[in-house]
Amino acid sequence: MNKFSIVCCLSLWCAFSPLSAQKKKVATPQTPTLSAEQLIQSYRFDEAAKQLRHDIDAALKAGKNTERLEADMQRAMMGADMLRGTERTIFVDSFKVHRDQVLATLKFSPEVGHLTSMSEHTTHMDRAPKDIDRLGYMNELGDKLFFSAAATSGGVKTLWSAYRKGNGWGNPEQLEGLQSEEGDQCCPFVMPDGVTVYFAEQGEKSLGGYDLFVTRYNPETKRFLKAENLGMPFNSPANDYLLAIDEAASLGWLVTDRNQQADTVCIYVFIPSASRDVYDWDSDDQTLVMYAAQLHSIAETQTNSRVVEAAHERLRELGKRQKDAAGRAFRFVINDQKVYTSLDQFRSGTARRIAMEVMRVEQEMDNMRTKRDDLQREAARGNRSHKLKEQLREINEQLPKLMAQYATLCKNMRRAEIK
Repeated sequence: MNKFSIVCCLSLWCAFSPLSAQKKKVATPQTPTLSAEQLIQSYRFDEAAKQLRHDIDAALKAGKNTERLEADMQRAMMGADMLRGTERTIFVDSFKVHRDQVLATLKFSPEVGHLTSMSEHTTHMDRAPKDIDRLGYMNELGDKLFFSAAATSGGVKTLWSAYRKGNGWGNPEQLEGLQSEEGDQCCPFVMPDGVTVYFAEQGEKSLGGYDLFVTRYNPETKRFLKAENLGMPFNSPANDYLLAIDEAASLGWLVTDRNQQADTVCIYVFIPSASRDVYDWDSDDQTLVMYAAQLHSIAETQTNSRVVEAAHERLRELGKRQKDAAGRAFRFVINDQKVYTSLDQFRSGTARRIAMEVMRVEQEMDNMRTKRDDLQREAARGNRSHKLKEQLREINEQLPKLMAQYATLCKNMRRAEIK
């Protein structure tokens, strides 16, 4: 081998030898950096606050306005506090519906009152405010209406109430103590006690677009107390519109658009608690707490299967009552010439209120008769327990009293209407 051949071989060996070849650099995949808003939406509030502190410092050094960043910082810190105070709540069901189907989906006991479309009432209202919201609440007797509206065109929507006046409504009044200049209020729900009000509001006190709040009326000052944010899991970085509690059925309803497409909301059914029990952030699994706050899975909240099944049974019963009520025709005998088939036909507001009570008592009698029949069938099958006998005894005592009350109400209703 000549000298030239040796040099060529050495050169080729050096070029392809693994000992001499340089290692090829492999690109490490980079985790995309999330914005502060994305971190907030992911419930990573502490990380969002840390990033926002950095962004605020950088903006100050550059002489830029930090107002928006500081508002986001406030939201991140609010979210962190709310997450650490997440309430333990059992959710039993959920329904995804179009916004227009909310009224048809919610089911309440008769004594709770009902939500109503404000389009049915605005034309029958003295001195109606501007820009009335679509959803309102009417109490059980049908003599008081709560809703959201702006005092002037383009103004901030606040909560109002109006009393029944004939076939319409008197002058609406704003709820004292709840006036807001920050953001709109909407979707009031009033408990049967007449003093506890749940509603939604957007503004600096809200983590999302709308947050849910609760307030109570102080009869001494004739004003509502400062509203309290309901916290998590009822509130989120999204819009949480409505919270209603049916004490008679021991069920609660939450309407929110978290994780939903446009014009769609999710309605959650939960079991309300008599006292507020929160997770322990320091000792509980923090991922579990985050999932509970997010309503990541309602199955994860169902820690007691017996309680959940009982709640499902109450929910089914509400649905059955609503179906029965929808199928029952209104028939109020006023005199030999007049038989009403709708509450709207009453000219007297007093008669209308009595008619609603007639309906309630009639429903209560129907339920009692159904319960009595069920108990009698059970007794016929051999159940002679003391509990069953006691239940039958109570029904046999209460039913005649209800029937007498029903007859008196019907008489008073007719008198009030033809007076």
